Amino acid sequence: MSLNNTDNDNDLTKVKRLLSQIVNDMKRSGQELQHLKAIQQNIVTKTMPVEVAYLLGAMMMLSGILFICSNLAALKLLNIGPFPVDGGIIFFPLVYILDDLFKEIYGEKMSYRFIWIGFALNLLVILGFALLALLPDSLFYTENQSFYILTANMQRTFLASAIASMVSRLIDNKMFAKFYQKHPDDPMWLRAIKSSLVSRGFDLMIFDLTAFITVVPLRDLAKQLFLAYVMSSVLESLFLPLENYLSDHVKNRFNYLHWGFYH
Repeated sequence: MSLNNTDNDNDLTKVKRLLSQIVNDMKRSGQELQHLKAIQQNIVTKTMPVEVAYLLGAMMMLSGILFICSNLAALKLLNIGPFPVDGGIIFFPLVYILDDLFKEIYGEKMSYRFIWIGFALNLLVILGFALLALLPDSLFYTENQSFYILTANMQRTFLASAIASMVSRLIDNKMFAKFYQKHPDDPMWLRAIKSSLVSRGFDLMIFDLTAFITVVPLRDLAKQLFLAYVMSSVLESLFLPLENYLSDHVKNRFNYLHWGFYH
């Protein structure tokens, strides 16, 4: 009798497990169907949610502000111990962090537009100040000489930054996308740090050699490159937990899978 009861209990357990598996499969199928419908809707309409569009504009605006701040800060050379470094080291790691978030959220194609907008912004500043320098001075204002000193240095740093940032960000974008395709289950911070370690080297070499080769001795320039690379890498690493949190929060907040086709 006890043997029969045991068999019945085992059969009942198996039936419960089977029913539970069926219910879970149905739930997963329903969620996947909803995601597919949402993706299809977005592909057909070619639109993104309003909140996501607002976020896109805010990130572009913030990136532009940080970009201009880093270029203006680069006009100041400072010493950290025996190493000289330009002031842009304070702001530019934040540009990289914002780039990483943008790539993770909006994907490779949208990131290329982001990069070209930043390049165009740099050129706009260069051309705008060049035009101002060509316009005639006021007859009574005697402080314009400071403007010419500032713009002479600005043209150098902004042009160097435009070239360096475009090359390095294109490399970073391509590498980030490749890491995403090969290892989609890796955490976002790992893709970000691996791509940044390579692209940052290109950025610093192009920028420092273009902006400071004529004003900084070669030995000091080599020290500046080394310290800038180490400091910017450390600063970005410190912000990686926040970067990863923001990425996950945005994806969950705006139902990321509904517009994942942008990748």
